[in-house]
Amino acid sequence: MPPFDSTCQQSLTNMLSTFETINIPIAQGKTQGPSQVLEFMGILLDTIKMQARLPADKIERLHAIFGQFQHRKSCTLKELQSLIGTLNFACKVVPPGRPFLQRMVALTRNVKKQHHHIKLNSGFFQDLQMWKEFLLNWNGANFFLSSEWHDSNTLDMHTDASGTLGFGGIFGTKWFQGRWKPHQKLGQPGISISWQELFAIVVACQTVA
Repeated sequence: MPPFDSTCQQSLTNMLSTFETINIPIAQGKTQGPSQVLEFMGILLDTIKMQARLPADKIERLHAIFGQFQHRKSCTLKELQSLIGTLNFACKVVPPGRPFLQRMVALTRNVKKQHHHIKLNSGFFQDLQMWKEFLLNWNGANFFLSSEWHDSNTLDMHTDASGTLGFGGIFGTKWFQGRWKPHQKLGQPGISISWQELFAIVVACQTVA
């Protein structure tokens, strides 16, 4: 984008004039700019932050939809599919959101008719709560990700977990360790070694961030 708004405005005016001359139709309501932040197909494109994100009106709409589901015990297949479709679109610019659609999708399986009702379980509401958190703190995806990756040896960051004892990690000269609470030990409901390993990584991120 040229440094001066007047230059950009002149370029836009010339382009629109050219389109009019060769009879290319223009949707005036969708013509924006010049601007470094504009909406395209429901997504805000921000060339200052080099980021794509949901605009405020779509976030408000999602919160309104969440409110409609918040105190319900069931919904129709059509309603749930509509929610999933809306959130699936949001995943384009809310990177951590997609895993939290899977339990919603699972609820629709083997339900044949659009008007059939589906019972909303605790997992559904937990994922709904995570989506509220994502819209507040994770709305936005970078245009260009760094091509340079650092492995654990370069960062000098390592974590580990023991099924029945505890967990720990180091980051350079910093370190942490802890013992599992009874409900976090291997063999307890919902606890696996993968969960414990991930727990150690989360603690490491919280500790060194």
